Amino acid sequence: MREIKFRGIGCDKNWIYGGYYKNKKGQEFIINETRKYPGKPFVIVRKKTVGEYTGFKDKNGKEIYKGDIVQCGEGDYQTTGQVIWKDYGCFAIEPRDFELDDPIEIIGNIYENPDLIKEVK
Repeated sequence: MREIKFRGIGCDKNWIYGGYYKNKKGQEFIINETRKYPGKPFVIVRKKTVGEYTGFKDKNGKEIYKGDIVQCGEGDYQTTGQVIWKDYGCFAIEPRDFELDDPIEIIGNIYENPDLIKEVK
């Protein structure tokens, strides 16, 4: 079973990792597991940057989250795509133009590197 956790960008533009919480006002928080902010168990994050951990790691051991931009394949057979959540209940990379055993490497994310995804479209 995969580990359920999230990440989001806080007001100071740093990534916060941990559990997810949304209050009645609609504010979104990440439970502060990174301990970057001593004394703050919850850190408010920007709504649009919240992404769930897929349960997978790239070829360098880095955790893959929704919103990451990844490069799949090797050499002349490389393709770039965005990690998304499908409504029928799974994560996917779009466009899906790779084999399941291709090496995957995170090259950025849609929040900090939107120019990378423009190259895909």
